[in-house]
Amino acid sequence: MGEFVEAARHLRARGVAARFLVAGAVDHGNPAAIDEATLARWRSEGIVEFLGHRSDMPELLASCDIAVLPSYHEGLPTFLLEAAASGLPLVATDIPGCRRVVTPGLNGLLVPPRDARALAEAIACLLEDADLRRRYGEASRRIAVERFAEERVLEEYLAVYREAGVLPG
Repeated sequence: MGEFVEAARHLRARGVAARFLVAGAVDHGNPAAIDEATLARWRSEGIVEFLGHRSDMPELLASCDIAVLPSYHEGLPTFLLEAAASGLPLVATDIPGCRRVVTPGLNGLLVPPRDARALAEAIACLLEDADLRRRYGEASRRIAVERFAEERVLEEYLAVYREAGVLPG
């Protein structure tokens, strides 16, 4: 999350007028979680808005122009799937889980992990180009439906079970 805050700082310093939102509760049981003092400092800066836990993600995503996930390691990131299904252009780190959802040049941009400047540039690229955001968002929605719709995923599971002989072919 530090890279997201730093990217927001870079963009604000360049005069970019955008809201930078972070949704999700702090995982106090995770030793890698951001400590309270750092969160308090970031909150007091006012560059990023920390929303806490949200149970209205479809509505929140509908109010956004870009979805950003600067992660270090992911399985298949639910947040990117939800954002893609919402028709948003995506910015994420170039790691295996994110690569399954983000196809650079088609529905989003990938940046190196822990690179706040590259993250800022990717966000700026999309903020400055409404047509690119629209095209990437449309592609995100199409990818979500074609690759990750529940029916499609369930059919793939059933195919594996059939192939393994657990279910009749």
